[in-house]
Amino acid sequence: MPYNLVTTISEDQHANAKLFLETIANEKLDDIVINVGPVSMENVPSLYQQCDALLMPSLLESFSGTYVEAMYHGKPIFTSDMDFAKVVCGDAGYYFDPLKADSILDSIVNAYKDPNLLSAKVTVGKERLKTFLSWQEAFDKFITVINKYQVK
Repeated sequence: MPYNLVTTISEDQHANAKLFLETIANEKLDDIVINVGPVSMENVPSLYQQCDALLMPSLLESFSGTYVEAMYHGKPIFTSDMDFAKVVCGDAGYYFDPLKADSILDSIVNAYKDPNLLSAKVTVGKERLKTFLSWQEAFDKFITVINKYQVK
């Protein structure tokens, strides 16, 4: 397959992270699954420039800035068919069952078969960005709510 996966995992992030990284090495997949380790915020734009898409097979998120970053950088989003992902990505995302490798692969392969749809989804992502509050606006709304309900 003409795909590489870039991960940003540190072996001390989770009990299974080290096992995951060791499995990649033991299976001799480190030329396909390339782990660059944690990336500082200042280097995130560079990483997005070097990648073709975002693959995020998450099972649980509250709100991930990763989706917003991918939209900002004009990258297609491949993510879990879960409510939290659909709320953020809407029609900009390609969705799959995160527990089925074939579902993940099929979503990627099928997306790249239709470059017009792929481009359209990226455009939808850029438009969705305009609907989100800035971090300052979100903070201001939280402060307003906290002040409104603060016990005096």
